[in-house]
Amino acid sequence: MAPQQGTEYPGCLWMGHLFVLGAVDEFCWTGGKSSRSNPHPAVAINSLPPRALLACLSTLLALGPGCSHSREVAPLAIRDESPVARIFGLPSTVGAGIVARRETTLDFSADYSSNYSISSAKLPDSLLLDGESARMSLRGRLGLGSGVELGFEIPWIAQSGGFLDAFILAYHQAFGFNQGGRNHATDNQLDFHYRRNDVDRFVVQRAGCGLGDLQLSAGVRLLERGPAGRALALRGSVEVPTGDVRQLMGSGSFDAALWLSASADVALPLGRGEVWASVGGLGMTDAGVLADLQTHVVAFGEFGLGWRAVPGFALKIQLDAHSPFYRDTSVVALGTPVAQIAVGASVGLWRNASLDLAVVEDPAVMASPDVSLHAALKAFFE
Repeated sequence: MAPQQGTEYPGCLWMGHLFVLGAVDEFCWTGGKSSRSNPHPAVAINSLPPRALLACLSTLLALGPGCSHSREVAPLAIRDESPVARIFGLPSTVGAGIVARRETTLDFSADYSSNYSISSAKLPDSLLLDGESARMSLRGRLGLGSGVELGFEIPWIAQSGGFLDAFILAYHQAFGFNQGGRNHATDNQLDFHYRRNDVDRFVVQRAGCGLGDLQLSAGVRLLERGPAGRALALRGSVEVPTGDVRQLMGSGSFDAALWLSASADVALPLGRGEVWASVGGLGMTDAGVLADLQTHVVAFGEFGLGWRAVPGFALKIQLDAHSPFYRDTSVVALGTPVAQIAVGASVGLWRNASLDLAVVEDPAVMASPDVSLHAALKAFFE
């Protein structure tokens, strides 16, 4: 895995690494605010300091070797970042391409989400999700040959009152979007709170960060991408409970997912297009959060389009959806299906790395985060 001779690494990439390190340090150790304004600073968790994790990753990516980019315009690796959904093993789909033998992909993604969802006072149960969270994930995939790959995902989650409330209020007002009650709430507070039958079922009001649930995955090629540009793969994943259930950083359940991923090239007058889709199911054991309301099987899927107008740059739009994780409740954020629309782009940084940037919106108010900002740095090794 030595670096390719003569490869030059652009200064903007190193600046990006420093920005991520600084932002995570500020968010995770001060709760997204200065120590003067935040009465509840995040609790330091020394078992896996985010600064050390990101510093090692930055060095690793900078030393990456120079194997060529895949022909595939890969999907955006997004998921539902709602505090009551992210705890489960809903996978971030990676497309139909299987890593070749003795090749490895290493991805670092960061998703910053602003949540605001409040239930009607007329309901028998009440929910408030008000806060911001960052999910940073290190993913790896290793090709074993014969169309088989293995993978892993290590997530780190931080949550606080954040800083985006004023911006989102102004953005909604400028475009005439529904505020969903956000304009009546206190700015930049953290309050994840669910109450049912006059009993508090969970309360998270203190900023913090920690390890999420670890995920292991595998993929098998069913149809190899040929001249027609079509590919099909069967994928699966298992998530184990390593996150803190009380802080909504883990579910406390063992989750297993199985899904099909397909992709095909699309002829365009300019550049190259690609369409991709995935459909599958997620099964879960009893969770440590709202187990009496939990559904044990969730269906999920996605559909996306990509357009590579010039080498090293692609535009992407993607729809992701899943069925509810909870039942027997009228709270929108718990008992309704979720759909998310992501719009973004992929930029080649050098021969063996690329950067995905995207904005994720919720078409249905309060069903999922108001907005999520997604960034993923991807490196290819051989």
